[in-house]
Amino acid sequence: MHPLMAGDITLFSIIANLTAPAPVAEGLCNGFTTRGSGGAAYTWCNRALKAIPPSVEGFSMGINSWDPWSKELNNGFGIPMNLYDCIYTKPLQGKHAEFKIPPKRFDTCIAGSNYVIEHENGPREFKEIHEVMPFDQFEKLSIVVKMDIEGSEWEVLQRLTKSDHTKIIFMDLEIHWCKGLTDGEYKNQPKERARVILRELIRLRQMYYITARDMSRSREWDLLEGKILTWADAGCDIYSQYDMMSISLVNKHVLLH
Repeated sequence: MHPLMAGDITLFSIIANLTAPAPVAEGLCNGFTTRGSGGAAYTWCNRALKAIPPSVEGFSMGINSWDPWSKELNNGFGIPMNLYDCIYTKPLQGKHAEFKIPPKRFDTCIAGSNYVIEHENGPREFKEIHEVMPFDQFEKLSIVVKMDIEGSEWEVLQRLTKSDHTKIIFMDLEIHWCKGLTDGEYKNQPKERARVILRELIRLRQMYYITARDMSRSREWDLLEGKILTWADAGCDIYSQYDMMSISLVNKHVLLH
């Protein structure tokens, strides 16, 4: 078992509490609009959707060869989209390319720093989030964000400031317990990796209401069918445990001001 988790029920109990949906959220939101499931489940606050300003922009980080998040928000709510992915760079095709407002596509991955990796199809570029999202140029509550970046979410979240978060109306994250924290500076520091997860979840909870969460796994998705998930199933083994989850958040300022 991965040393970050190592059957630590206490750690997962804390994570369970930190990611629990806020009981007041559904009432404050006047209900939810839901899409998807598992690692790609989205629960949007209806009041936030109605409060979207004309200047709104969407930023979808990690799109594979399809992106229902950006397509739904584009076609249903008129949000222009910026799409980022450096691994899957082929143009969206067929029904996946049916956007009312043509999106802007960038063959770039989002990370906490700038670097290039060698890939079987050539070099792939990763950019620090502020280089592709100029937060200082955005108005407050003027952008929506989806982050599905396979473990890099932790380094990105660490670099977002409190001021950056004031610009985000709502955000959908795919978060991983171990991926992205098993190499680099945290490779041999399991306690520090755990601190990173808890610290960032605490920060998010201070600024956002969690509207929903859905546990999932990176492999063997068919084993999810019909299974009641519990936190005892969480861990880092991508074939036998639930190593990731989706989490939807809405900025508290949308609902309290």
